[in-house]
Amino acid sequence: MKEPAYAPSGHFSWPKRLTTDSEGATRFHAALFNREAVDLDRPTGSYTSFRLDDLDGAAAYQAGPDQVAPSHWKVYVAVCSADKSAAKAAADPRSCRAGVRDHQVAGELRLFAGLGRKKCDCRPGGSGWTRDAILCVSLLGILQFWRSVLGAAPVPVRFTEGTVRGFLVLTDTGGGRIASGDFSQVSGAGEIQTHTVFHFKDGSEQGETVVFTQKPTFVLKSYHLVQKGPAFRDDMDVMLVRATGHYLVKTKAHKDGQEKVVEGRIDLPLDVYNGMIPVVTKNLVKGAKETVHMVGFTPKPRVIGLEINPSGEEKLQIGDLKKTALHYVLKPKLGLLEIPATLFGRMPPDNHIWILAGDAPAFVKFEGPLSVEGPIWRIELTSPIWPK
Repeated sequence: MKEPAYAPSGHFSWPKRLTTDSEGATRFHAALFNREAVDLDRPTGSYTSFRLDDLDGAAAYQAGPDQVAPSHWKVYVAVCSADKSAAKAAADPRSCRAGVRDHQVAGELRLFAGLGRKKCDCRPGGSGWTRDAILCVSLLGILQFWRSVLGAAPVPVRFTEGTVRGFLVLTDTGGGRIASGDFSQVSGAGEIQTHTVFHFKDGSEQGETVVFTQKPTFVLKSYHLVQKGPAFRDDMDVMLVRATGHYLVKTKAHKDGQEKVVEGRIDLPLDVYNGMIPVVTKNLVKGAKETVHMVGFTPKPRVIGLEINPSGEEKLQIGDLKKTALHYVLKPKLGLLEIPATLFGRMPPDNHIWILAGDAPAFVKFEGPLSVEGPIWRIELTSPIWPK
């Protein structure tokens, strides 16, 4: 096993997961973190390393037959002196509820000093891969965050949606135009259907179709997303239907042309709002904070939380008219999965949306990635340009 070249003092240095289902945990984490799963021979049983570019970044191992604790993560933190850090933790009950031990007591959240190598560089920015200078935190039930979605409440309708047609422009953060967009929204049979398509200058295309109802709350009925072309990491076609929970994800890698299909069923909270965040945000009471859910496709679907946090007002001008926009920060909430996502650099960034204030609120601007690990782009309204 090739270990990372360094672990700076005070930084996370190694996570590993004890699991009662080694095969299932390996599939889940390899897909979640986009790592290669490599089985290693260990006299104590199954042990799998999650590897990227021939570098091991985490591991999972099978619980023994006498294991009584539920599946959990252990996250190691490098320090310059295990003895000193352990003593400091033991003296503060807020930091160490169960005391400091040199071994793990399964099923409790605790710190303990590890054993192993001696080398460690304590200078600012110094490094040294060390298991002697390590503290470990046992995190129980790290993958149970999804249970919090039970009882999720959909957003009430304050402003009903109708037939709309508009045009959008997609730019980079410097203002350079990347794509031109066309948005349409129609109502019929008690449902609203929106369709947004972006035509990229490089020939790429993104199309998003959403069907939802609005009596008396907003409820997503179906979602369809297509991304293809060099603007995206891979081509992807996603379909999601609430009534059955059925999802179908087709991907095609640009690197080698490999095609994959992921299909199954997923339980959806009532406040899943893929493709509907502008609509939902327009209907929030001014100054109100809301938490809803999204389904992220990696490519397997994951239900994640999304906080919509008000972040003040900003002035803008439309011709000679001065208006006020409400700024909201959209913060993904992964529950306990935020810890491994942060460790592996997979934490999605905050997004931003601006809504024109008033009795008839309207979408003004969005900033954020359109795909997993994609660049930050900006979507704004635009007007036709007439030939001279």
